Amino acid sequence: MQNLKIYELLTIILMIGSSLPYAIRTYQNKANPSLISYTLWCLMNVTFTLTYIASHEKINNILGVVAGIFNCIVIIAVLLTKDKEKYKPDTVEWSCIILCIIVMILWVFMKNNIQLMKYSLYATIIADLSASIPQLRNSWKTPEKDRALPWIFVTTSYGIGLLFTQTITFAGYILPIYMFISCFAITLPLAIYNIRNKSKLSSWI
Repeated sequence: MQNLKIYELLTIILMIGSSLPYAIRTYQNKANPSLISYTLWCLMNVTFTLTYIASHEKINNILGVVAGIFNCIVIIAVLLTKDKEKYKPDTVEWSCIILCIIVMILWVFMKNNIQLMKYSLYATIIADLSASIPQLRNSWKTPEKDRALPWIFVTTSYGIGLLFTQTITFAGYILPIYMFISCFAITLPLAIYNIRNKSKLSSWI
């Protein structure tokens, strides 16, 4: 129980340490979050949390909650940006939106059936991976426009979540493993860019 408390505290600290600076940088137009990715992630986080509650995977609930808060803060920062242009999703992003809606509808029908709940979780992970594509594209195409350190904190928080997963089952591990890998994939090009260019600390934050 003590380990769980430490895990929860570290996760919250890392999420706060990532979300607040990243939101500020976003408002300053010094970070480049994908509005589509973050909006879909919020919907996915709701699904993840409710799925784990229904399947009694309580250890992972904190991951969905703090990640949801992180995403909402960044979305608010994007919406408050004074000189943002009117944004129109492209074909890939529309595909992500449609997939997200389909999965949410499927989840509504599956949520009361414990035997089908795990399939709902897997489908949601696929949808979340699709939702990550716009942000992955931003990170790999224009790493100079984003910030590495907040993503390092988020990746670390999911790594900690993986270490402290209580239920030794595939269903118990798949979400933290997936989240760690997807966040690492976003973080990697940002870190490589800053290391290669010997960027100052202010460029990382």
